[in-house]
Amino acid sequence: MKKIVLVLLSIVLIGCQNSKQKKAVVQKNEKKEDLVIKNWRDLFWKGNSNEDGYYLINHDGENSYLCYYDYSSKQEVYLCDKPECQHKDESCTAYLAPPNLSNMIFVYKDHLYMIQNYGIIINSLGERTEDTAKIIQMDLDGKNRHDLCKLDEGYEFEYTSLVLGNESLYIPVTKTKNVEMKKNNIMSVVVQKKLYQINLKSGEAKNIMDMKYKDIIGVNGQNIIMTTMSYSEDPQKYLDQKNYQKYDQILMNGKYNYETYNLETKKTKTMSVKLNEQGYYYQNKSYYTKKDGLYSFDFQTNQETKVINLDKNKDYNITFIVDDYVILNEWKDNFIKSYKVSLKNPKLEELKQYLRTPKEPVNILAQTKDQLLVLYDREGHDEKTWAGTMQYETTKEYIGLISIDDFLQGKRNYQQIKTLNDKRRE
Repeated sequence: MKKIVLVLLSIVLIGCQNSKQKKAVVQKNEKKEDLVIKNWRDLFWKGNSNEDGYYLINHDGENSYLCYYDYSSKQEVYLCDKPECQHKDESCTAYLAPPNLSNMIFVYKDHLYMIQNYGIIINSLGERTEDTAKIIQMDLDGKNRHDLCKLDEGYEFEYTSLVLGNESLYIPVTKTKNVEMKKNNIMSVVVQKKLYQINLKSGEAKNIMDMKYKDIIGVNGQNIIMTTMSYSEDPQKYLDQKNYQKYDQILMNGKYNYETYNLETKKTKTMSVKLNEQGYYYQNKSYYTKKDGLYSFDFQTNQETKVINLDKNKDYNITFIVDDYVILNEWKDNFIKSYKVSLKNPKLEELKQYLRTPKEPVNILAQTKDQLLVLYDREGHDEKTWAGTMQYETTKEYIGLISIDDFLQGKRNYQQIKTLNDKRRE
């Protein structure tokens, strides 16, 4: 009998061990989702897209609203499903109470998020007090809006590129102070900058690394790609000494390097390249212009390569990379011309996608798998400014969708979005 019990116990223990080993192997091999970046170039327009539509904050001069461009119906609608709603107060899911001009929104999976650095709250006595920086979460239809995460007083979210993945948001958080450079010349100086990880289910926020003098430009797997600045001297020394002129001078002469931070290993790797500009990240390479050409830096090989020669007497800047084409704009005081450069067969070709006079490039607002959302035309007139100079005043904007192929081929096959207002912002 004792032998039978011992044998049974052995079988149970072996079974438990095997079960634990299998569980450990499964957990070890469990692949984390690749990180995605929400680029500041896109978020700047106060909107963000998924494959079905584009969410934006719309201003009519008085109030602000959450709105949505529906890609299938080609209509802009308020993010509100009440048929008779006037969209004038907080009973409406689209309405945003002021102040909200600096708010930024992004979409991730089944939720819409709004970053708010400045807000007003009214207490039980009816007194208005300033709210701290926070992230607001809601469903994709604008319902179930609630505060997900609040920062301590004195801290705010940096309006810059942010990263999503693993049910978390990775975003720089800053603390600033105002310093008087000269009489009546106030400058806001960043004294702290940290990368925060915010759990999008619980709202828990934690500081995971120092980000002073760093900016996010891309992601690759579980790696966050950043630029970091190198200076001839530590600028902080002159800031502490209140030598603001020297502080500003050192900052202006900084050089860009690249750094990768792995979320799993918590290790950083720095690549010294000492560039004059930040670059545009695309498929594990950074693209940038120098006086004589378009260049790329490969993060895998740490090698710089000239992609194509450019005219040394002209100024170019990268505005977008679409489907393996770098979009360049040529400037000389004013906008001159747009170009495309194929990364597979590099050559400089004019991209004939312009707004009507005064000539400017078509503005890309968002990109999906096979189409672009763009501001493709406008109406307006010249007006004299208070300084006596002439300035073009836009009275109507045209927003639409176009296939990536048509856009790159210079075709103007735009599908207009019927918008609620003549302009996105008054």
